[in-house]
Amino acid sequence: MALADYNGWIGTVREARNPQFYDALRKGHLPKLRGAHCYACGISHADAGLSHHSEEYGPTMDDYIAHTVPLCYRCHVLIHSRFSRPNRWNRYLSRLRGGNVLTPLPSMNAGFKRIFAKPDIAYFHAVDSGIAYLDNMARVRYSGQVKIATRWVIDHDTGEIIGEEPDPIAYPGGVPDVTIEYVPRSITPLCPR
Repeated sequence: MALADYNGWIGTVREARNPQFYDALRKGHLPKLRGAHCYACGISHADAGLSHHSEEYGPTMDDYIAHTVPLCYRCHVLIHSRFSRPNRWNRYLSRLRGGNVLTPLPSMNAGFKRIFAKPDIAYFHAVDSGIAYLDNMARVRYSGQVKIATRWVIDHDTGEIIGEEPDPIAYPGGVPDVTIEYVPRSITPLCPR
């Protein structure tokens, strides 16, 4: 199944980065799921019920990994449906703000089937949840330029990062012809690894 475009990242880039993502998972570079808490609602899930989510798939794999967090299936489904079901999203944020514990879902598929089986609910006033991760998410669908997946350019003599270039792994059909302005930055993971 092809991945859809999401938050400025084309589906083919998201798919092409999957092998790198699963390699990082095997190496322990991603947040652990077993025994973790949902990064959004805080519910603890002993053995199952969590999946990884990222709002950003780059520009580099290091950025993608740093933006990846564990989410329970319910929060994950609601995050992905927030543009098409904005009133459900607002009700979800309101419930979290009120300290309501949400019933876990058995799977992501069950959640998507449930939420997309019905139209959005009636108007629900927008509020912040009090959870920075959720409150800082875009509430309208991304409409900017397509984002470019990159990889670091390393000086082979010093081992230092000297730039970025389009990541050929992310573009199996050919690398886009773009110029990337390199701005040195530090990358801090959103949650512990």
